[in-house]
This record gives sequence, structure tokens and C-alpha cells, in this order.
Amino acid sequence: MKVAIFGSTGGTGRIMVGKALDRGWDVTAVVRSPSALPWRHERPRVAAADVMRPESLDAVVEGQDAVITSVSVGSGLKEGRKPTTLFSEGTRNVIAAMKKQGVGRLVCLSSSAVEPDPALGAFFGKIMRPLLFKEMYEDMSRMEREVRQSGLEWVIVRPSTLTDEPAEGKYILGIDRIPKGWRIPREDVGEFALDQLDDDRYLGRSIAMTT
Repeated sequence: MKVAIFGSTGGTGRIMVGKALDRGWDVTAVVRSPSALPWRHERPRVAAADVMRPESLDAVVEGQDAVITSVSVGSGLKEGRKPTTLFSEGTRNVIAAMKKQGVGRLVCLSSSAVEPDPALGAFFGKIMRPLLFKEMYEDMSRMEREVRQSGLEWVIVRPSTLTDEPAEGKYILGIDRIPKGWRIPREDVGEFALDQLDDDRYLGRSIAMTT
């Protein structure tokens, strides 16, 4: 399996790169700043590219079997409140490069909070989400729309709040719905996302994850 992972310097992205290498896959870790990755030389191929610069993407996507996108604007309140098109425009650019290069499989990491849902809880769903993270989740929603309309073989993975705890190996999945729960280890999300690259059971679906 040859896979390009966008967002490889993020917490979940680094985990996916490591786990993909453990599977013996040919991994391209796509980053804006190669120096931010801990691996060197014999580990993954590191490619400098920016999802907001379409001209930088073709060479990264060329020859891949699949692509994973795990882009982020940061986890702070300031970032969540600022208008952004990083998710939607960046993913649109990746999709265009994939089509140009004939790469058909895309796994896109999103969030279970993209759509308002009672499962999020009253405090988060009615206060924090609309007041502090509205702009970010609105653009994630636009990103998901880009993926659904892409014509690719796609899976959208929607984790609940990510933690750095060890993988539990057990979680609740919600197919096109949000299961009740508030956290999930990044390790579990990374493993599940990689599984979707050669498993067709969830193709064309949005899969929420929580514990």
C-alpha cells in the first residue's frame, strides 16, 4: 500500500504515519515544514506541500494508492473562532490532485461535532460549539460536502474529543449518526482510519467514533 498522509505533524497524523510504517506500507508524510517531523532517512518519505497551494500537490499524490487528510487549524479557542477555509478549500485541492493523478481512495478525518446533535451534550452542543468553534466546524461541514461530491471512493472518520491515552481497541461507531460519548484515543482513530484504505465496508459513509 502506498499512502500519502496530509497533516503528518499533528498528533493523530504522526500516529498514523508510525502505524502505517509498522504495517510495512510505503508512506509519504506530507507536511508544510519537514523539520517538524521526528523521523529521518529510512523512515517515511517526507514531502513538503501545502493543501492551500494546489501546485504543490500533484507530485505528492502521484503514484499513491490512497490518501488520508488530517489537517488542523490548531486546538486553541482563538483558532476555533477565526473564519477559515483550510478544511474545505484544502480538501478540494487534494481531491483535484487525486483526480488528476488517478488516485481513487480518500479517508478524511473530520469531527463528531461537525453537526449539532444531542449526543454532544447540552454544554458543548449549545454553548461551546456555537460560541467558540462555530467557524471551524462550519468549514469542516463544507469539507465533508466536498468529499461526498468528489466521486472518489471515500470514508469520512468523525472522532469525538481526541485524547493521548493508549489505544483501548474498543469503541462505538455511529454510521451517519453521532453515538453518545465524549472521548477517544488518537491511537484508536489512527488505526481505524488506516483500516479504511483496504476495507470497503464503510465506503461512502461518515463514521463517528467514541468510547
